[in-house]
Amino acid sequence: MGPIRKLLLPAAAAAAALVILLSLGFWQLDRLAWKESLIAKVEEAVSAPAVEAPGPAEWGSLEEEDDYRHVRVTGSFLEDAVFYYTALADPAGPIGGPGVMVYAPFRTSDGWVVLVNRGFFRRPSPKTNAAPPHCRPRAGWNSPDCCASAKNPTGRHLSQT
Repeated sequence: MGPIRKLLLPAAAAAAALVILLSLGFWQLDRLAWKESLIAKVEEAVSAPAVEAPGPAEWGSLEEEDDYRHVRVTGSFLEDAVFYYTALADPAGPIGGPGVMVYAPFRTSDGWVVLVNRGFFRRPSPKTNAAPPHCRPRAGWNSPDCCASAKNPTGRHLSQT
C-alpha cells in the first residue's frame, strides 16, 4: 500500500466532515434569518392596535399573518377553571426563578370560549410559604396546582380533581 493510498481514507473522511460542518453552518445562518424575521413580525404585531377577535366561524380561515395579533373580546373568565403549568423549574433568565404559566377560559359575550394566557407568575419563596394572590381552586386534569405548589416549593404536587 503506497503513501497516497494510506491518506485516501482520512482525506475522504475529512472532506465528508467539512461538507457536513459547512451545511450545518449554512443551516444556522438560514435559521438566524428566519428567527430575525419572526422577531420583527412579532414586534410589529404586538405593537399594532387590538382588533375584534374573530369568532369560531372564522377560525378556519385564519392565516399565518394572523399570528401574534392583538385581539379584543368582552365577556368574563369562567370561575374555577384556571390551569397552572410549571415553567422555569430552575432559576434562569430575567425572571430569576421558578413559577407557573396561568391559562384561563374566557366566555365571550357572544357565547364562545377562548383560552387566555394570563402570563407568568413567580412561585413564592419557600420562606414565605404563602399562595400567590391570584391563586384559587381550578378545574382541570393532571395540571400542577399553583396553590399547592406554593405550600410545596418542590412544585411536584399535582392537584387531585
